[in-house]
Amino acid sequence: MNNPENLQKTWKTDEKVGKNVIEYRIQRKRNDGKTMSKKVSAIRFEPEEKEWIESFAELNGKSFSAQVREWTLERLEDELDARDLKEVMAKDDGERYQLSDVLAELGL
Repeated sequence: MNNPENLQKTWKTDEKVGKNVIEYRIQRKRNDGKTMSKKVSAIRFEPEEKEWIESFAELNGKSFSAQVREWTLERLEDELDARDLKEVMAKDDGERYQLSDVLAELGL
């Protein structure tokens, strides 16, 4: 973020918390000449929370950002898996098969 001309800063309202958040977009030229773009978001933590996360990240050899990003993506995946399971369970007709029958059917 050292080059201000590559940094675009915008304000938007987060409807869920009713507060303004800052969103950054960083654009950089790659070696092959293509433009790479990333969004940077700010999350507010209480000082004690941030220290706690930083300490845990350090134990894992990660930066604060890398640790929070990892947790966020893992949680998102877990939430999506739970949603998929709920959907499949709603369609379940209760019919079950014995493993031996399935293997015999497949000729194994």
